Amino acid sequence: MQDNQANQTQGLSDFDWESLTNEKYNSKVKLSKQDSINGTKILCKEYYAQELYDKYREFEKTNGIDLHAQKDLNIGQLYSVRATAISFKDDV
Repeated sequence: MQDNQANQTQGLSDFDWESLTNEKYNSKVKLSKQDSINGTKILCKEYYAQELYDKYREFEKTNGIDLHAQKDLNIGQLYSVRATAISFKDDV
C-alpha cells in the first residue's frame, strides 16, 4: 500500500498548480524587450509556452513575417481577406 501512495504523490509534484489560478495571462514566459514594451500578453499556460513563444520569435526573425496576432481588428486599419465560405444564415 505504501508504494501505491508514493506513486500517486510523485506525479502531483510535477503538476503545474499555478495553471489553476484565476490569472488570465502566463507571466512566467520571458518576453523579448520589444514585446515587453508593447505589452504583449501570453494566454497559453501549457508547459511548452516558453518554447512555443521562442519558436514563433525565431520564425518571425528568419522569415520577416509578423505572427503577433490579436483577436480584435483595429478601427481604421485595412485588412486583406479571402472569403472561403458565404452563408446567409444568422446561426452560422
